[in-house]
Amino acid sequence: RERGAGGEGFSTNDWHNILPQLNLSGMALPLAQHCLLESVGEEQISLLLDESGSTLQSPRAAAQLAEALAKHYGRDLKLHFNQVELSEETPEKRTKREATEKQVAAEAAIRNDPFVKQLQETFGAVIVPGSIRPRTDTDKM
Repeated sequence: RERGAGGEGFSTNDWHNILPQLNLSGMALPLAQHCLLESVGEEQISLLLDESGSTLQSPRAAAQLAEALAKHYGRDLKLHFNQVELSEETPEKRTKREATEKQVAAEAAIRNDPFVKQLQETFGAVIVPGSIRPRTDTDKM
């Protein structure tokens, strides 16, 4: 069973906005990162759990997630998971995609940097494969 928004890969699912507000930790966080929101009712919330995260589902993680969702929505909600193969991008898949995009951009920036090119031409410098890392928020300029 495959579910998702036509396989375009980029999600418009509300779960991407809700998840950061839940302030999850422990095993509840990776479990939630492998989900998308299916529906929210008066008494129940249903999440689509991507098959890649099926091993993350435990009673404790589900209980922590249910508690955070109850706090977020201001009412007790029974949490239900539907395990499916998602074609739409989960938060976990988005994080991986964004990291890959940053890595590719960092490598391109180094390869195209005029100073690096000059070092290569003048001194025969080489870029060591795997040595380039994208800047993070904690890096200083």
